[in-house]
Amino acid sequence: MNIQKNRGKIVVEIYNNKTIWLKSPFKKIVLPSSQDVQTASFQVPYGKYAITVYQDLNDNGEADMNFLGIPKEFVGFGNNYKPFGEPKFESASTEFNATSKPQEIKLYKVF
Repeated sequence: MNIQKNRGKIVVEIYNNKTIWLKSPFKKIVLPSSQDVQTASFQVPYGKYAITVYQDLNDNGEADMNFLGIPKEFVGFGNNYKPFGEPKFESASTEFNATSKPQEIKLYKVF
């Protein structure tokens, strides 16, 4: 996951539609950054969900952005999607059903 150990928290958010994308997560889990890899599990009905993950390095409860709106902290998206420009719900989303497999999402620093 590319976690910087023992710095802030790991925040995993899922969104169930594009109208709330990056505004109000459907579900959210906050995990410690004490390990190189963390696992988050969500109980959700079958459907389409987009995933975001970020490491809240300064532990202020939000993903910090620079003046251009680019993340200052490590981020990751469902499908290991790396956006060029504003992240898109469709690109970070996956259909969850009885045959879905876990996703491994790698965090990266934009700049």
